[in-house]
Amino acid sequence: MTLRLLILLFLAPALHAEIPYRLLRADFAKEGAREKEVAFAVSVDRAMDRTEVEGLVCRILNSEKPPKYQILNIRVFVNLDEYIPDDESSQLAWYVWNRTLPRVRGRLVMMKTMDGGTLDPWQSREFNHEKVCSRLGPAGRGVFAQKPGLESNIAK
Repeated sequence: MTLRLLILLFLAPALHAEIPYRLLRADFAKEGAREKEVAFAVSVDRAMDRTEVEGLVCRILNSEKPPKYQILNIRVFVNLDEYIPDDESSQLAWYVWNRTLPRVRGRLVMMKTMDGGTLDPWQSREFNHEKVCSRLGPAGRGVFAQKPGLESNIAK
């Protein structure tokens, strides 16, 4: 039984269909800024569970290769073609990470269910991309890909 579970855990990422993301916005800290903050907004075609969002965070960081930062914000939306600030109606998740915090540096907040319903209350749990992404590898489980030709959608 334990062997079956282990095999499933290793094969599960390969069984997922590829989930493309669209980069809606990328903001980087200005040169000389006291706090180096990086923020991304992406859109996916369907709702995802927490594990898929964690993999997506790793994939975004691997693909976009942001400059050194102390604060990281990644907002994940469903079916958006352009970034709309403060649009929580289509926001699936929000990852916030701060290097200067002593214990819990990162929180992943899930705002929607797999069927697109709003979570009330939102589900917030600890997540640290520095630890998790190194275990998942550079492709964040290999199930996420950026849609080709969307690099021009990056807001400078």
